[in-house]
Amino acid sequence: MATAWFAEDGLKPAGLDPTGGSSAQAQERVERAARQLARGQEQLVLLLLTAIVTYLTRGQMKAGILRNMETPAIRSARLQAEMSNKQLAAWLAKNEQQLLAHPELQARGATPLKRAEPEPPPANERSRESLQKAAEPSKPKYKPGFTEQDILAIAKGERPDPVTYLDPDYVAQHLAQFENGASRFMTQTNLEKYGIAQRDGTSFIMPGHEATELLAKTAGDKRALEQALGLPENFLDTNALVRVDIPDPKQLNLRIPSGNEAGANEFWIPGGKLPDGNSEAVIDAAGIAAEMFNTAPLF
Repeated sequence: MATAWFAEDGLKPAGLDPTGGSSAQAQERVERAARQLARGQEQLVLLLLTAIVTYLTRGQMKAGILRNMETPAIRSARLQAEMSNKQLAAWLAKNEQQLLAHPELQARGATPLKRAEPEPPPANERSRESLQKAAEPSKPKYKPGFTEQDILAIAKGERPDPVTYLDPDYVAQHLAQFENGASRFMTQTNLEKYGIAQRDGTSFIMPGHEATELLAKTAGDKRALEQALGLPENFLDTNALVRVDIPDPKQLNLRIPSGNEAGANEFWIPGGKLPDGNSEAVIDAAGIAAEMFNTAPLF
């Protein structure tokens, strides 16, 4: 700016220079001053951009990266050394020091990176997974040396008591499912002839809530209900079915079936399980009082 202000110093007055050289030299000085001013403004913008970058990245860079980058002070000194107008450079340096002294622009130590944790699934996904796990039937747990095939290989009538080959904890958990009542499905003919018991006085039952769920799931489909109950195909076409509810089966010697019962057919599975994974148990129902159970016809 000073160069432009004193551009005519030492030159002939314009009116006394018929060649116009003085005017051209003065114009050249003014243009040179303008170029220097423009370069100074460009360098000022670079300094401000450096300060902005420092502000935005304060405390967020790794120490190794920070060491390899030019600090604002180093870049400022380099830019000032390149400036041809020393007066403007001094002015920029003065204001730059005030800018860099601001606490928000100080480079801080590196922030330690935290290990990224996987996002938990949405609540509806967690609920779906929980329901799926809850719906999965638990398999019978055998004592060492016993398997399902070992028990099935034994002829009906000679099979051992389930407590001899099943894990005690499994037995307890299995029978706990009947604490809120039990149900069974049987033909109307057998109900009228034998009551709720089979010929040998035993009666197969399932947890009451599973019976309700089973009827809802099969939705009146006889074939589906036959498969779920382990009945022969087309059995319900010639036999009327009745639901029997027993509020307190523990009073009737509640236990896991052995497979020796009259109601155990070729589809019987050791461990108190039906073919579809539902649970079953057996009680002694011979001579049971009428007030200890309720009946409702289905088909």
